[in-house]
Amino acid sequence: MDSPRPGAAGAFAIGAVAGLAAGSLGIGGGLLLVPMLSLLLGLPLKRAVGTSLLGVIVTAVVAVAVEWRAYPANLHWPQAGLLAAGAAVGAWLGVKVIARTPTPVLARMLAGLLLLGALKMSGLLDGLGGGGPIPATGPAAAALHLVGGLAAGVISSLFGVGGGILAVPLLALLHPDWAFQACRATSLAMIPPTALAGALLHRKLENLDLRLGAALVPGAAAGAVGGVLLANRVPGRALEIAFAALLVVAAVRLMRRKAEAKAKAAS
Repeated sequence: MDSPRPGAAGAFAIGAVAGLAAGSLGIGGGLLLVPMLSLLLGLPLKRAVGTSLLGVIVTAVVAVAVEWRAYPANLHWPQAGLLAAGAAVGAWLGVKVIARTPTPVLARMLAGLLLLGALKMSGLLDGLGGGGPIPATGPAAAALHLVGGLAAGVISSLFGVGGGILAVPLLALLHPDWAFQACRATSLAMIPPTALAGALLHRKLENLDLRLGAALVPGAAAGAVGGVLLANRVPGRALEIAFAALLVVAAVRLMRRKAEAKAKAAS
């Protein structure tokens, strides 16, 4: 199955935007990559989800390598390992769900995730929740990391993202003494095995476009490097707000496009 091909400059730009988001915010970049592949290239949504994971793997690997080389104190490997272990199971569950989910339903679910991500990045969800103290160490904390990783894995393979949208706030909740940079970097360390598991499973569903994924690699790698350096040198608040605005625009455009396609099919 052939997919639309962007020019070299277009592929670089798409990959770079996703990579910048990944490196600076601790996510895989798929929250932007999937809508861009679908909206800008006209890729079928499920194929955009699968192909996005290829870009997510590259952005996360490059970002973690830069982080490890320049800011190793931000990386907490035991916690990342627990999250990744849970995510491996979650990725399998997510692929089982997507294989049985109609595309219009998936589009609405993705739009909802984009809006949830926008609310989280904007800070409007800060302070919600409450309850007793959450253990940061011991068996209970390990279990919470595993369960959180499982949920992140489901989201990863279901929507073509890295799972950082759940991992970053979870780490902040479990480790209130960590700076945002540590939560962001540790989330990135979880993403490569999570996205790889999802990509391998999506390949069986023929949702991967390897050539298009390869075209996104140079921009994704460059964006990831820039994102890590930017995140460690510039206050992240402006980046979070700008990213939240992009997510809202992507969600609105995605739902509008699906509505137009439905109206055209009915006429």
